[in-house]
Amino acid sequence: MRGFGIRSFDMRIGKDTKFHEKYGFEISADLFNAFNHPIFLNPNLDLTNLPTFGVVSSTLIPANRTSSSRWIQLGLRINF
Repeated sequence: MRGFGIRSFDMRIGKDTKFHEKYGFEISADLFNAFNHPIFLNPNLDLTNLPTFGVVSSTLIPANRTSSSRWIQLGLRINF
């Protein structure tokens, strides 16, 4: 038996700006799970508990996160 596939669309948008010859900065936004689609975990396959057999009851929560929804990370980098 196979479980659900894991599909997540991550995206990065940024702008790199230079001033003088060797100085500059970069502003960026990283979007993890950009379209906010749920990633379902495999269903329960316990035959001793028939009411919950085959029921999908949770979504994948990535490490260091509290929910499975979209995350946005803003960044500023100064180059010299």
